[in-house]
Amino acid sequence: MDQKGPQHRARHVKISMTSSSQKTAPDTHNLGRKGRERRRLILEAAKQRIIEKGLDGLVLREIAEELSITHGNLQYYFQTKDDLLLAIYDEEAQIYTTTMREFLDNATTPEGGLAAIIDSSIDVIERNETRLWRAMFGIAQQFPDLAEVLKRENEYYEEFVATELQKIAPHINPMRRYYVAKIIRAIIDGTAIGLIYDDPRSPKIAAMKNEMKAMLSVYLGLREPPSEAQSQGLNQPAGDKPASRAPASAKTAKATKKTASKKRQVRK
Repeated sequence: MDQKGPQHRARHVKISMTSSSQKTAPDTHNLGRKGRERRRLILEAAKQRIIEKGLDGLVLREIAEELSITHGNLQYYFQTKDDLLLAIYDEEAQIYTTTMREFLDNATTPEGGLAAIIDSSIDVIERNETRLWRAMFGIAQQFPDLAEVLKRENEYYEEFVATELQKIAPHINPMRRYYVAKIIRAIIDGTAIGLIYDDPRSPKIAAMKNEMKAMLSVYLGLREPPSEAQSQGLNQPAGDKPASRAPASAKTAKATKKTASKKRQVRK
């Protein structure tokens, strides 16, 4: 058992975006069908180990044994743990943008495009990916090098969203689009944490998505602000009805009428 703790182990986690091992890793475009499938199986096994055991579970030799391949064969695809981690972060970021692209392709209006950005991101975190992202957040907190990789992946997501927002709301200046993209990403991250205890299929999550779309649509000028009646909660989800005033009693109504009559007499 490793008794050295995360402070010591952190020295062994050094992710370099231009590491020599990364340069010699096979290009996925040059892999055959079997090679791509084996690479996918390695990544899936590694993700599951991170979810279940954290970074300590990411041992290349054990992953090779689990998949019934040699250690050397696994290293053909990922020479080091760092290379494998980097590939996982990259793939997870691409899952978000690929899913978003699929949703956006079906959008026909600016509001539909905004809804596609939100729905696609929520769709991803409702899958197993949210457990993986939470585990990766925890790992990044311990290791500065991995935090830099996570930062890069978040910036990639934000840049993708900002580019789509340019098509959805071209009248918004680039700086505002940039910050709206960051706000969307922050809300998605917060929702992923909330799914630890919330059911993604609950009415509360559905209502939150609708409120998020409405809020951003107004902010981006895609729709008019809600009326006073709507703001008071006439469109709230079931179970969250606004408090209504109790009807006045007959005695109270009679007293009110008598007071009004006296006021008229005084004016005369």
